[in-house]
Amino acid sequence: MREILFRGKDVITDDWIYGVPVSNGYITCIFKLTDGVSEMTGFQVKTETVGQYTGLCDRNGKKIFEGDIIEYEEQYGIARYSVAYRNKSACFCVKSCNDIIMGDFTFYDSKKCKVIGNVHSNLELLGATEND
Repeated sequence: MREILFRGKDVITDDWIYGVPVSNGYITCIFKLTDGVSEMTGFQVKTETVGQYTGLCDRNGKKIFEGDIIEYEEQYGIARYSVAYRNKSACFCVKSCNDIIMGDFTFYDSKKCKVIGNVHSNLELLGATEND
């Protein structure tokens, strides 16, 4: 069974909240277990920050979410991409700094990449690539 997990930034604290999103079209909340067993609490989050867990981890074991910025070791150096969900093919993909889809995330070995930030807090990280 795969892990279904989302995250979003709390509207008050700007902290990441992890759990299950619910939206009524006006506000979005993420519900998470607060007692570890059965009690759930909802936290209002910024709708535009909600992203799904890809099911993959980077080389350091960090979970990779939609909206994350990753550094990926390629043949000619290190490139930076954002992780996005592509409705057209129902899969996660990586996008360049110009929003060009570089391919389905499944073509990239997640163990060769490292999460360095996210598009909601660190968009400037996509401004440049580093080549050896």
